[in-house]
Amino acid sequence: MKGKTVCINGFPVYGTASLIKEFLESEIGEGTIYALKFRKPKKPSPCAFVIVQFTENRFADKLIHLARGHSFTMEALELFIYSKFLMHYAQLNPDQNIQCLSSKIQLYILVL
Repeated sequence: MKGKTVCINGFPVYGTASLIKEFLESEIGEGTIYALKFRKPKKPSPCAFVIVQFTENRFADKLIHLARGHSFTMEALELFIYSKFLMHYAQLNPDQNIQCLSSKIQLYILVL
């Protein structure tokens, strides 16, 4: 089963992918995020957004339910992040990507 991909807007621009992943997993459970991409706005703005793919649809639905009434805006996307991964043997842009370890040597880095 493929997990749901969600775009979440409203994170501070000084955040990092690892901090946002920790925050989201503290709300919905450890190991629920398959991949995450932190994007800063192109125009000056205090808010950044993340694209998150969850391991299961129910985790995305849970987060959407928890975020109602708060300062975050969410949108479900019709794409699956892992189809756009590039294989690398080194870590690139560590503040903007969360890597999914596929083996002891290979890392998949999210590229949109």
